[in-house]
Amino acid sequence: MKQIMLLCSAACILLCVSCKKEEERITLRTEMITANAWRISALDAKTKVGNAATSEADLYDIMQDCVRDNQITFNTDQTITIDEGAEKCDPDAPQSYAVPNGRWAFKTADTQLELTDTSGTVVWEILSFNDTALIVQSKVTEYDTITTTTTARYAPAR
Repeated sequence: MKQIMLLCSAACILLCVSCKKEEERITLRTEMITANAWRISALDAKTKVGNAATSEADLYDIMQDCVRDNQITFNTDQTITIDEGAEKCDPDAPQSYAVPNGRWAFKTADTQLELTDTSGTVVWEILSFNDTALIVQSKVTEYDTITTTTTARYAPAR
């Protein structure tokens, strides 16, 4: 009976310790993503149609400067704010605005970043994330044969 009690006690202690580590990891990631505004620094797409060769495109290279300098802020209340940066595509647009119905959240043990706005939800797989870079990837398959993999790299806008 004592052995069972000891095993139960040990299991409870391990559970408490692992929960605390999970909470600390989530808190750290939330602190990192909300500490700065982020600016896109690379955007690539690879498209595969059936058995054909994969085509690749550097989407960052063709982005307008007025879009490249935009900054996204992941707010601590899980809303999203966009700042137009130094160059605005529309001079009459506000410099900064809250994304309508914009929400962000970490999902699946912080391996995914989910972004939602009025147009829908996008789930990005987090490939790498630290205080100097956020690299995310999404895959979309259409018509069961066309798969596009988009990889985006963000850097703190300091």
